[in-house]
Amino acid sequence: MPYATTPFVSRAVFTHGKPPCEHLARATLSQISRATRFSGVPPGTYRVQTQRIGYGLSEVTVEDTWFTAGMRASGSNCIIAKEVFVPNHRLMNILEAIEGKYPTEYKDESAYRAAFMPVSALILVGPQLGMGRAALKYVIEKASHRAIAYTSFERQIDSTAFQMQIAEASLKIDTAHLRAFRAADEVDLAAVQNRQLEFLTRARMRADTGLVVTYVTDAINTLISAHGAGSFAESSPMQRIWRDSNTAARHAIALPSVANEIYGKALLGIPNTVSPLV
Repeated sequence: MPYATTPFVSRAVFTHGKPPCEHLARATLSQISRATRFSGVPPGTYRVQTQRIGYGLSEVTVEDTWFTAGMRASGSNCIIAKEVFVPNHRLMNILEAIEGKYPTEYKDESAYRAAFMPVSALILVGPQLGMGRAALKYVIEKASHRAIAYTSFERQIDSTAFQMQIAEASLKIDTAHLRAFRAADEVDLAAVQNRQLEFLTRARMRADTGLVVTYVTDAINTLISAHGAGSFAESSPMQRIWRDSNTAARHAIALPSVANEIYGKALLGIPNTVSPLV
């Protein structure tokens, strides 16, 4: 079996899902020189070297660093690799993957042709959509049994203000689903047709991701207020949903400000100097 000629040394923080797994995948992204270009960036801007690396859990050290307000169960601790030789079949060039060039034997299967960054972004929103639906369902189910403190309403469902909050939250969650599923459908169709998504579409999908998490977190905040201060009791699932959703929403790929800048530049025909991960 061929091995990489250089051993990898890395310290990877926030490695999600570590506790039950036997292998880990980490991405490395490092600025090398002002030499070449990635899609949409003029030559001479900068050059990046990116790899997706697969490690066996027995080859690395796990440092217990995951002490967070949300997503506690993910066990996203720090993974330390020292002088780990990685087989070539566990390496993937991310920039080539972004351009649709995958090191796979299964090139005839559409699942192995899906656009790399849109998929990498969209997988972040699945849990968000579920948490949004769960929060909405919980608040609606409890509404006929909860009063609104310091008002004449013995049941939340009798309040017009509460009804409007439920409608607002539901519309945002529905809108988040529509944008996420549209992007997923476009990714699937392009993979089936064996064609590369254009840069503008990929940029929009990354912006879609940011908008989805924004709508869901906004909806959950509205539902927290509608449900009341009891949402923050440790026994309430609302506080857990609120913590997990807001923590997950801060993933770097899902940040709306960065994604909107990338998409705005693409719409205006301005070179992308923000990130190659589109």
